This record gives sequence, C-alpha cells and structure tokens, in this order.
Amino acid sequence: SSNETPAQKAAKRRKLNEEAQEAKDLKKPLEVVDDEHDDVFTEATPLARK
Repeated sequence: SSNETPAQKAAKRRKLNEEAQEAKDLKKPLEVVDDEHDDVFTEATPLARK
C-alpha cells in the first residue's frame, strides 16, 4: 500500500524475489522426480510464504 516506507517496499520486493527464486528452485527437481514427491513441494510452498 502507499503508506509503506521505501525500506518496507524494498524488503517486500526482496522477499517476493526470494520466493520466486525458491519456487523456481523447487520446480527444477520436481520436473525430474516421480509424482510421489509432490507432497514435498506442497509442504515447502507455505514455508516460503512466512
């Protein structure tokens, strides 16, 4: 929102960039492994949002 300080905006943008990178990193091995490992991705996703 518009009442955020520049530092808050930068921190949020950095966090989103990190989450996007984590999502990319998590998807790479999932393209290779079997479906039985999908639950690992499901569990990891909420952790990245904290």
